[in-house]
Amino acid sequence: MSPIPPPGVSWQFTGNHWLTLPCIHPVDGALHAVGVLHRGARAAVEFAGCRDFTAGTGPGLLTPRVRVNGVERRLAEAGIAWERALAWLPTFTTRVDELVLRGTVFAPFGRDADMAGAVYALTIENRGSKGATVEVAMDGLLGHRK
Repeated sequence: MSPIPPPGVSWQFTGNHWLTLPCIHPVDGALHAVGVLHRGARAAVEFAGCRDFTAGTGPGLLTPRVRVNGVERRLAEAGIAWERALAWLPTFTTRVDELVLRGTVFAPFGRDADMAGAVYALTIENRGSKGATVEVAMDGLLGHRK
């Protein structure tokens, strides 16, 4: 038996009974893959931003973008700190200038979760003395499915 080598990226991950988010990039919070169970196909279906998504390169399936006062900024240009809330919710904190951004990625489950889905929540706190205009967007590419 040949051991499977560890991944080259220390992915964050979450999911529920129907949906997996196995490749949340630890550097910028981009989702590189989503897996779902498809009852009609009686199979698991995987969607990704590009064919070699497991390497963590190429476009993400869903990537958060931040624009501060009209200027595009990298989400984690000052570094990003990851934690696990309640042992299964990947959360991060990062800074852009005087702004603190916190994100949580999760796929709710339980008795009242009849629909499969996921949530990418971002909160922004301005710790500076000046106001800021902040725009948040999600973009990405559906470049691979299996």
